[in-house]
Amino acid sequence: MIETLLVLGVAAPLALALVLGARRVESERAVARLAQGAAALSGASSLLAVGLWIAHGASPLATPPRVLFEHEGYRFAFELRLDGSSVVFLVLVQFTTGMVLRFSRFYLHREPGFRRFFAIALMFQAAMTVLTLAGNLDLMFAGWEMVGLSSFLLIAFYRERPSAVRNALKTYSVYRVADMGMLMAACLAETGSHRVLGLLLLLAAVGKSAQFPFSFWVPRAMEGPTPSSALFYGALSVHAGAYLLLRTFALWGDVTLVRICIGAVGLLTAALCSMFARVQPTIKAQVGYASVTQVGLIFVELALGLHRLALAHVVCNALLRCYQLLVSPSAVAYLLRKQASAASGGATELRFSYARLLPRRWHTALYVFAVSEGYLKEGLKLVTWSPLRTLGRLILPRQAALFAVGSIGALAAVALAPRSTAGTDRVMAWVFIALALLASGCALSSWRRPAYAMAWVSGSSLAVAAAVFAISPAHNSFAGITYALAIAILCALGFVGTAMVVPAGKRIPRYAGFSEGRPLATGLALISTLGIAGFPLLPTFVGEDLLLHDTLRESAAASAAIMGALALNGYLAVRTFAFTFLGQHRPEEAARWDGASGVFGKESWFDRWARSRVA
Repeated sequence: MIETLLVLGVAAPLALALVLGARRVESERAVARLAQGAAALSGASSLLAVGLWIAHGASPLATPPRVLFEHEGYRFAFELRLDGSSVVFLVLVQFTTGMVLRFSRFYLHREPGFRRFFAIALMFQAAMTVLTLAGNLDLMFAGWEMVGLSSFLLIAFYRERPSAVRNALKTYSVYRVADMGMLMAACLAETGSHRVLGLLLLLAAVGKSAQFPFSFWVPRAMEGPTPSSALFYGALSVHAGAYLLLRTFALWGDVTLVRICIGAVGLLTAALCSMFARVQPTIKAQVGYASVTQVGLIFVELALGLHRLALAHVVCNALLRCYQLLVSPSAVAYLLRKQASAASGGATELRFSYARLLPRRWHTALYVFAVSEGYLKEGLKLVTWSPLRTLGRLILPRQAALFAVGSIGALAAVALAPRSTAGTDRVMAWVFIALALLASGCALSSWRRPAYAMAWVSGSSLAVAAAVFAISPAHNSFAGITYALAIAILCALGFVGTAMVVPAGKRIPRYAGFSEGRPLATGLALISTLGIAGFPLLPTFVGEDLLLHDTLRESAAASAAIMGALALNGYLAVRTFAFTFLGQHRPEEAARWDGASGVFGKESWFDRWARSRVA
């Protein structure tokens, strides 16, 4: 009975999210009632399950594992677990989601994306419920991925604004780094050392909870509607990293190095983000950094082993920041009226602890440092994206040579597979990994030609599958071939969807907004993007898991490189989709980018075919 109720708590919001995403419901009242009903059903079933759990003694409870996929030692199972931590966080998830959805009914009145907001919010509720109750890291990673995608979609909710889409991409790029740590930890959960698992889980937690050095995305994530900011970055999503560490304490709690790293990251984040919060120009950014500061202190509490204090801190901080963000528009309006009134009086100088403790000659330098947010974004861009983009620009003029090397490598791998040795396999695997990274670099530099960018992402993904096959043809053929077939189909859909609106080789401006009036092309490109990014409801999610599980048996270094390539390709697919389909469509600007031909004002045969299919 408890298992049925918990499954209903996940299925109800997820099913309605899919229905709202697939069917056009025009009435705001109908959308709001359906969404609130699904959220209420999820909350009621979860609370009833918690009540039955308490009535049966409140001892830790795990549901029987339901194996959804199994192959040669790899098993993906649906297994839920109830204990004290998950019960508290589950109640927090259901309460805050229900309150925010109720608030959103009035806040988003007459917004063009009213139905879209509720569909994404319900998907987030289902994802957070899975993340909270998951009995294994593989299932928790499924909820983790869905939380990241829903976060991207709601930051870019006002998709006609280039700044919203740009900031959504910056946030999602950090989430992909966190996904790398989470996915590798899930693959090593049974065989890896506790030290390695703890450091990988810390990498996942610092990305999702905006800890140092990834704190810079918090104010940029506030581009979405205020209810989504309250739900994600005040209440739930920003605490997901702390909850991950809390649930997995048994894996890293006995490793002193991991505890020191978690405590150091938390202390450094609390010090820096409290400084950043004082110079933010918007109230939402101030509240966001204040929330991250408290999460840093929660990390310190976890490092000290204070589980109950950390859990209580999570609940109190989540409720407070959610409330502050929901009332922030009213608070801003009040302060503006007070400032404009004659009785407002003069401004009073505030003396914070930094001003009292530090020498006065340091104040200007610290102010510039805080306004620049510690140069964290610039530093990470210099270390990660700039080298890859430079490499792509160097390779693009020699793309024919790269294609020839890839083809020769593929033929050689097939020809040598029956009589290859372990050394030859490793060399061929690293050749394909290098080709995958080079192709990803070309995709990063080809954003103005989205059809080409999608082709490069496809080539990189297929090179990853070839690397998996080359590492050990006898054991990894099923994983490599299965993933290659799935990714080939999805990349073909993305190429076709992109080519419907932008013929191959044609250039576009950034955030071209071609989703306007092109539902079929947008839908095909979106399905392809979700598949490449490893969305849990698509087969590539299990395929990525299977790839990493198989390659870990042969080479941990190659598996880590493959994981990085997969995460990078997922981000590049989302980036290409955002640059092509999101934003405000301006045909005259698109024509300027293509020269004087004005090709974007004409219909290609893809357009005519798509229009005939829709009709």
